[in-house]
Amino acid sequence: MDLDVTKLEPVRSYATGEVIEVDEKSLRAIIERAEEVLGVQKRPREFKILYFPQAVSTLIGGAFSAEEKGFHVPPKQHEATLFHEATHYLMFEELLLFGPNTSKATFYDCLLDETVAEFAASSVHGYDDFHKNMFSIYERMRKGDPAAIQQFKDTLPSGFLQTPIETLLPWIDFSQLDIIDRQRAIEEKYRKESFDGIEKDVDGLYRSFGNLHPVKASALIREATRMLAIDNAIALKNRDIQPKDLVAWLKDGVAKSWD
Repeated sequence: MDLDVTKLEPVRSYATGEVIEVDEKSLRAIIERAEEVLGVQKRPREFKILYFPQAVSTLIGGAFSAEEKGFHVPPKQHEATLFHEATHYLMFEELLLFGPNTSKATFYDCLLDETVAEFAASSVHGYDDFHKNMFSIYERMRKGDPAAIQQFKDTLPSGFLQTPIETLLPWIDFSQLDIIDRQRAIEEKYRKESFDGIEKDVDGLYRSFGNLHPVKASALIREATRMLAIDNAIALKNRDIQPKDLVAWLKDGVAKSWD
């Protein structure tokens, strides 16, 4: 029996949040809540809503387009996913979205932007067990661990995969995990040295992107960015830091032209 994708729920990454109708009123309410969480001034906000087919929401949660100053979303979406995109929108409005032009955004632009969005959304909606342990689960999947494979399968809608994941596993590229390992090594070295001390390592990371499969490179880098951002969000929360603290530090950095 063919899978009817029109009946699948939108993709989700968070523990809570209802699926709601996406319109100006509902999105504006979420933006106002995000203003509170981020500690930014409440004021009238203008934006567009650009709908894509509901069936696509099983693969794509949504996106904020700085170029169009609009939200690309399905007609129905999880509140938490919308909160994530509302954070990107507000960071753009506050001139703190470091990669507003996606064609020119660096890996670190995207990592910073995603960390803020993940931190804000997860501070309200939390993560489920899979996303709390996603990096570990992927590492174990790469090694063929049946328990990790089952954890991954449990996140997919019933009937979503027409071919068993065990059959596909040998052809799945886990290079995003290598990107994460290299970035974490850079961060650890920076803690002991300085920006100058990691310059060659950062250059090496960027060069390694060129070694990725050209068809998969963009998706792998995006996935590594997302996984790092989720891990960052969990670490920030564990240190009792609030999203508004992070936003305040970023404002200081921009105002003082920090590197």
